[in-house]
Amino acid sequence: MSYHGIDVSEFQGTINWKKVADNGIDFAMVRCGFDGYQDPYWKQNVNSAKTNGLNVGAYWFMYFTNENEAIDNANQFINELRKFDGMIDYPVALDVEEDTYRYMRQMKVQPTKSLITKLVKTFCKKVEQAGYYVMVYTNLNGLNNYLNDISEFDIWLAQTEVNKPARNCGIWQYSFNGIINGINGRVDLDISYLNYPRILKENNLNHLDNTPIQEKPKETVKQNIKVGDKVIVTNPIIYGTNKRFTLWYKDYNIMEISGNRVVIGKGNIVTAPIDIKYLRKV
Repeated sequence: MSYHGIDVSEFQGTINWKKVADNGIDFAMVRCGFDGYQDPYWKQNVNSAKTNGLNVGAYWFMYFTNENEAIDNANQFINELRKFDGMIDYPVALDVEEDTYRYMRQMKVQPTKSLITKLVKTFCKKVEQAGYYVMVYTNLNGLNNYLNDISEFDIWLAQTEVNKPARNCGIWQYSFNGIINGINGRVDLDISYLNYPRILKENNLNHLDNTPIQEKPKETVKQNIKVGDKVIVTNPIIYGTNKRFTLWYKDYNIMEISGNRVVIGKGNIVTAPIDIKYLRKV
């Protein structure tokens, strides 16, 4: 079973989390901040997402160049996470990507594989020691060219324009251009392949309390969608291909259904055939 999610930061502004939840989103990865900076929507996003029934994880961007800074950043992250004990029921992640390497060069530090791997492990182990389930966000460039073996941590892999991720990962970020009711503008879309809330509960991680897990029932999209319904597209890939199409509208109408193949459009104009699993009823 897989779970649909988004990752958000201040760039999404104020989010209507009820509308997000009503669109079939299961979880949200919320940016906490980076060295010396707290995302201004961090607390609001965590509280509102939880209030509306979403599972919530958190992430911290990597802007540090040595082990002392890595430990200090980990402590900053931990201090913020502890304010939400009992609420963070998805992994907490270190975000390592192109701007990390740019920052290191700007600080006159060469971003070698060995150095970045050492700093990532230093940060992650410090957060892990504080009782959290830690993962690393990166892309294929990061895995191939900037990191050695970090298999001790789950990967949150950013890879778009494909039907499935090229590497095993706990979470797959498959789009940077999602359109979700309740969010103005575009938002990153994710799929989780693991039941993280259950894993965290069973292993006493993330300082969760002992309240039994209340898993919300998964919407059976295939049974509920019919011709004429209004839907949103979570992954714009033409049915039976690897080709993506552009999302020009927030929602579309169902024009035809044949098994898992659904034709969507706007008005009387056909947009594309798409797999039903990439649709959510509005």
